[in-house]
Amino acid sequence: AQRASSRLAAVQWRGLCERVPAEVRVTGVWPEALAWVGWRADDLALVSEAIRVEFPGRAVFVAGLVAEEQRWGQVLRVLDEAGELPGPAGVLGAQLRAGALFELGDPGAEEAFARALGAASGRDLGLVWLDLAYHRSRVRQDERAREAYAQALVWLRGDASSSTLAYANLGIA
Repeated sequence: AQRASSRLAAVQWRGLCERVPAEVRVTGVWPEALAWVGWRADDLALVSEAIRVEFPGRAVFVAGLVAEEQRWGQVLRVLDEAGELPGPAGVLGAQLRAGALFELGDPGAEEAFARALGAASGRDLGLVWLDLAYHRSRVRQDERAREAYAQALVWLRGDASSSTLAYANLGIA
């Protein structure tokens, strides 16, 4: 689930997870797996369900839900408390940190995105580029946003949902 190749693949995983009994979903590796499936499928209700239980990397998903509420300072506090996270959770944490810094107008935001881009690979790299493009668009850095959307497309082949979003935004008005 951490490395779902597309949003569609994550949605398919989501369908399979629905068949797992509720008492099993809160044991073993299930909470973490459900959090990743929910995040990759853009199913925030599933992420919320999953984080009711402690698991490695849980803080990243807490930060992700807080970011959805645009509480940027809280995103940074949650990530700071979590410390350094390995693997895909670390990449997502770096992406969320960079986005929060960007929204807070921190001059280190571009450098934070560079670190997130350096840590990511494959589809995750495309998703970080897509996020950077979004944040640049929000502050009217349209030309730089277009460059990031174009970079995202290189890595989002095979992910119809995310690549469509990038293509649609290449023509920023």
